[in-house]
Amino acid sequence: MRPATTGRAPPPKAKLSERLRPSLPARHYRQRTEDAYVSWVRRFALFCRMRIPAEIGEPAINAFLTHLALTERVGAPTQNLALAALLFLDHDVLRREVR
Repeated sequence: MRPATTGRAPPPKAKLSERLRPSLPARHYRQRTEDAYVSWVRRFALFCRMRIPAEIGEPAINAFLTHLALTERVGAPTQNLALAALLFLDHDVLRREVR
């Protein structure tokens, strides 16, 4: 079940997952996809040691995906889902293009 949204954007200082969740329903994703995106954003934030989102760019995303492939040994479809979640975060939540 979807959490209720107030229609207002969360404050910029809110956790990434709190900023991500309200942006997902507009894309009409299934609940499982929404949950997966939130999970991948949390894992990425932990991987980056919770740095400020403005400091995180393409090198951090590449390092995370490499970590998933080499250390956690996840398959290509899982890596693609993680990448999609991070691109959604950058483009639709943080309103920037990956650098």
